[in-house]
Amino acid sequence: MNVRSSCGRACRGNFRTIPPATQSRRQKRTSDGENFDLARQEEVHKLIAAFRSAQPGGTLVADLDKLLRTAIFKPAAELVGQLLQEAADKIDAAYQPKPGEVRKGRQTLQIQGVFGRSTLRRAYYHHPGKKPGHHPADEILGPEGGHTPALARLICLEGSDESSYQKAALHLQEVPPAL
Repeated sequence: MNVRSSCGRACRGNFRTIPPATQSRRQKRTSDGENFDLARQEEVHKLIAAFRSAQPGGTLVADLDKLLRTAIFKPAAELVGQLLQEAADKIDAAYQPKPGEVRKGRQTLQIQGVFGRSTLRRAYYHHPGKKPGHHPADEILGPEGGHTPALARLICLEGSDESSYQKAALHLQEVPPAL
């Protein structure tokens, strides 16, 4: 709505109209954040309802922190997956193949992050008769062994701090829930 047209000269310079294209970009940005908040709230409300309906004590109380973390991590994992996919799509769209390279479609990678697991689809390029192909998005996003860079760092830190790999593996099972 153009505020100037409804209040005349007295309002000039006091109000700025937002072009329709900018409005839709702002609404999209807001709706992504709102969707994340709604999903997180829904997961937390499910947890609260389950906790309140159960008999208090024992494993329910002991598992409350894990259940709450899972309720919060699930929408976070979905958001991370969405953002990684958007980044991979941008990278793939901007990539200029080297002479002789052929795009062989998109390949899927299951990637585990701090908040959970996501599926990432990215372009694969191959040069017939030369070395193996590559995924341009992987070269920029940096997944390591099916893990996000953040989780790969945690794995390395945990492995270097613990006296055994088995102990580190047990600790890492506690970090991200496998969704």
